[in-house]
Amino acid sequence: MRRVYTNETEIPQIVHDWLGRPMKVLPGETVGYDDSGPPGDLSRLIVNTEEIDGTEYVGYAKPGTKEDEPGWAIIKVTTTDDGISKLAANGKFKFSFKWTLKETYNYS
Repeated sequence: MRRVYTNETEIPQIVHDWLGRPMKVLPGETVGYDDSGPPGDLSRLIVNTEEIDGTEYVGYAKPGTKEDEPGWAIIKVTTTDDGISKLAANGKFKFSFKWTLKETYNYS
């Protein structure tokens, strides 16, 4: 079945189709996706944010993922006079990191 999702929040959201493919949905953006496959309903990701020494970390994980276990995709957001920089943990937006170790990863 074809569905439509509109992000009515103020932060980016991630939705997944039935194959688990992620789609980043910016605030105010609407996307269409197919959820007719075996897993059925999409899971809503949990989102954590934390500011440490002027740097904001944003983490995304499936519901039930503990902060100290792998399963987080983490973005480091820094703001300078030149603009906003958004970098992924170890250069990859993958759900394989621990939220509790967010400060220890390399971001690119």
